[in-house]
Amino acid sequence: MSTAFTLAGVSAVLRKLFDSHLRDSGVAAALGTRVEVTVRSPDRLVIQEGSSQLNLFLHHVGQSAQVRRAPVRHPAPPLATLSAGLDLHYLISAHASQDFHAEILLGHAIGLLHEHPIVSGQLIRSSLFPQPPIDAAEPPALEAVAKSEFANGLVELRITPEALSRDDLARVWLATRTSARPSVTYQVTVVFQETPPR
Repeated sequence: MSTAFTLAGVSAVLRKLFDSHLRDSGVAAALGTRVEVTVRSPDRLVIQEGSSQLNLFLHHVGQSAQVRRAPVRHPAPPLATLSAGLDLHYLISAHASQDFHAEILLGHAIGLLHEHPIVSGQLIRSSLFPQPPIDAAEPPALEAVAKSEFANGLVELRITPEALSRDDLARVWLATRTSARPSVTYQVTVVFQETPPR
């Protein structure tokens, strides 16, 4: 079931997935710049000279319909009922001070989500609770997410591109009160496992 930490938890998992992918693919070395993944409203971003940034902005939350009986890539316990509590709509944008850097970052983001349209519950938990633990201290908000029961009963995240019209995308950017940047939008459906009481 959904908890008060679900929205932050999903955003934290996506950020860690992007962060790991960009680090493993050596983008920073290829661009010769520092690359950061953030989760902020675009109007609160500060781009330093010589740095590049990929940003995830949760711009809309909707109640999802019951999940169809689509196959799940990992087994669920018996008597479990799948339900999708929330549809989370993200604006993913790239920001850079140098030519082509934003386009390269956005291309990596699109490629990652194309290759991994489903994030399993196991990957979600390993993102929140890495083994061995990372030595660097996490922000208090992220620690609170990891300690919450957010991941309990979470089966998977289903990620699908959203085909917003140019006008709809312009309205999203207008709401952020900042200039448009290279960006794409995705819907993330949060799939929970609910076991009926006996």
